[in-house]
Amino acid sequence: MSDLGHNFIYSNSQVLVTEEKNFDQKYKIWDWQTQQVICTLSLSGYMPVITVSRDRRFLFSGSLENGIIKVWNILTGHELCSLTSHSSSITRLAISSDGQRLFVWSRDSTIEVWGI
Repeated sequence: MSDLGHNFIYSNSQVLVTEEKNFDQKYKIWDWQTQQVICTLSLSGYMPVITVSRDRRFLFSGSLENGIIKVWNILTGHELCSLTSHSSSITRLAISSDGQRLFVWSRDSTIEVWGI
């Protein structure tokens, strides 16, 4: 992992997300075990809010800027769909321990719960 970007954006026991050094909104998804890049994604928004599913198949990204949550296939790097939050400012994302719900925190102190 010698090619890590300047900013660690997200980490759990399986993956690490870093911003590329040139700050062009490209983010590398790393496998902790192999220390290899799984894929590179172009995520909108400055310092996006990110969470990764427990099975490492999906990445959810949100932004403080527009209230859009994007769902990505980590293995292919392709965007699968977009969801629209009730708030235009997403501050945190988390997935329930059973992997069935996505929790979305907003700047206005509300929490949305989505079935996934």
